[in-house]
Amino acid sequence: MTRLLVVGLDGGTDSVIGLPDANLPNIAAVREQGASGTLISTVPPITAAAWPSMMTGWNPGRHGMFDFRTLGIERYSRLWGAGHSSSFEEGRDFVTSRRWSGAAFWDQAEAPVAILSVPMTYPAWEVDGRMVAGFPLPDYDRNHTEPPELAEELPPLLDFADRIGKLSDRELADRCLALISQQREIVMRWLREGRHEVMVVVFQSTDFAQHRLWKYLDQPGHPLREALLEMYRGIDALVGEARDLMGEEGAVAVLSDHGFGPHARTFVRSDRLLADAGLLSAGGEAGRGEHVTRALRRAPALRRVLRRTLGRLPAGARDRVAARATGVSRVDWTRSQAYRIPLYPPAEGIVVNLRGRQEQGAVEPGAEYEQVRDRIIAALEGLRDPDTGAPVVQWAKRREQLYSGAHLDEAPDVVALFDPAYKGASGLGDLVEPVPQQIIDGYSGVHAMEGIFAIAGHGVPAGVDLGERSIVDVAPTLLALLGRPVPSDLDGAVMAEALRDGVAVREGAGSYQERAAGDEPALSAEEEATLERSLRDLGYLD
Repeated sequence: MTRLLVVGLDGGTDSVIGLPDANLPNIAAVREQGASGTLISTVPPITAAAWPSMMTGWNPGRHGMFDFRTLGIERYSRLWGAGHSSSFEEGRDFVTSRRWSGAAFWDQAEAPVAILSVPMTYPAWEVDGRMVAGFPLPDYDRNHTEPPELAEELPPLLDFADRIGKLSDRELADRCLALISQQREIVMRWLREGRHEVMVVVFQSTDFAQHRLWKYLDQPGHPLREALLEMYRGIDALVGEARDLMGEEGAVAVLSDHGFGPHARTFVRSDRLLADAGLLSAGGEAGRGEHVTRALRRAPALRRVLRRTLGRLPAGARDRVAARATGVSRVDWTRSQAYRIPLYPPAEGIVVNLRGRQEQGAVEPGAEYEQVRDRIIAALEGLRDPDTGAPVVQWAKRREQLYSGAHLDEAPDVVALFDPAYKGASGLGDLVEPVPQQIIDGYSGVHAMEGIFAIAGHGVPAGVDLGERSIVDVAPTLLALLGRPVPSDLDGAVMAEALRDGVAVREGAGSYQERAAGDEPALSAEEEATLERSLRDLGYLD
């Protein structure tokens, strides 16, 4: 069996790797001496969906992770919140590894494994070896591991993740650099021990840092630009050290769950578009409360204050205030056929107000449902920036064109991919609006669809350009490289060009989906608050 090390850069991107002064010779060598290409992420391109899809070969409709929380498309109170909590207190329904535990490629490797900091692996599950759960966690003061005693052997790796919002850019950079150093030391120690045939490590620092530090990339000589490059260089050094240690019988893969780019500059109100298309009707309190919605969108601090205040109110009063603040109270549901539910940008979701699913569903299942979806897609694909005439939407599709599996019904009925210059926004005001500079300064970098993939070493030919490949192609390719059977019903396909002649692809007889557990672990209110805080500080929750 080939000895395999998978090095994940969360949000790793050619926009940084390709900089003239990046100085990443070992990643460059993996590309030149092996097979490499662009890895197209999940829709949406978010950590919670992308890493499970990469490691299982399943699309999000199969593992059910479209966001860090379930989307709750049937609930009107999530109209402008989805997994993003603008209903403030309702629906802290975080998804966990229970949706894909036991179904990762390493669970099929039939070899000792070591898994370090792969996102969405809390709670850690039993493996033939070691697992240290990755971000997000309900408690960052300790490691969450399998076996449990492993937690005491390592320093807490993510002990700052729920305080990122309180760190200056410089402090964040220092903590991210220190985390990379800790992870490098662990990986090299485990490699030298020689106990594991398969190792997977994900460096979350690149994602943490790029959300905040992206604005420095166009400032040559800035210390924080150099700090971001040093993060990549530290990972690059590990790649070189590991390849030297593993020798000719080893293979190293370098990959990312999504790319990165600058924050969108223009908000687009999808509900305004739907209203103009006759698909959403404002009534009741129409014309009132838009200024509240706009103020909340512009001021994250105000949202936090309101959220804390609402948490102290009785449920009925809380729902009424939240509905007014988010704009839900402005919608006449009995006459509305569709509404927005946000996904992580550049994706955007639209939900049909379906009879039998929504409390006041206005659209009949069947032919009328399909007609409404046709109208939604036409409105989205015809959307142009009123100032420039530029198309806003790259494409709009029915959910079954993107997803399949047991969780298909949890996805929005229509999913669109915006041009990265635009981002969906709440409210029924003007169709487009500039993104406030305060938001861009705070979260200058956001995810992009284009990640990276490169692999070199034993069993991999040199100089292969893989072009664009789907993120779900990674797991079957790694299984084939390891000589293990590839389950026949995976959503991804083996990247055969990445395998040397003579490496036969063995197709398995069936699925390993039945190995995945289903029930989410019970989280305390304190654990939920910790999760929410760490995700909000990175801009994942509005």
